[in-house]
Amino acid sequence: MSHDGSDLHGYVMANSFVEFLEEYTKIGCVGGEDWQWEAFTNNHTTPIDGNSENAKKWLETMFGR
Repeated sequence: MSHDGSDLHGYVMANSFVEFLEEYTKIGCVGGEDWQWEAFTNNHTTPIDGNSENAKKWLETMFGR
């Protein structure tokens, strides 16, 4: 969860630690700040989603996949 006073304060990043590691790894471990991973939350409707449209675009741009 985010604790920095942003709009994501208390946001559920994943439903479990294992899920967090799986999804965060899928997006290339983009960074520890909420503004770095919030683009992968389907407009704040899901936890981090490594299969989101933004994730697909990010991975294509960064890794060509």
